[in-house]
Amino acid sequence: MSQVPQDPSIFHITHLDNLEGILLAGGLWSDAQRSAQNLTSTNIGHLHIKQPLRWARAVAVPTAGRTATA
Repeated sequence: MSQVPQDPSIFHITHLDNLEGILLAGGLWSDAQRSAQNLTSTNIGHLHIKQPLRWARAVAVPTAGRTATA
């Protein structure tokens, strides 16, 4: 099993039209939070993949938390 780097680089891709909203919000919101807050964005993902896998699964991690440790 490979080790998690001490300070990993994390990348996010988005549509160019979303940049202003991300900057005004001070960061990214999850799909579930964007939906709950009625935030709009231009989606570039495949909803038939994202919805069943990500929206239906709760992850108990506080804001700015980590989902895994090294």
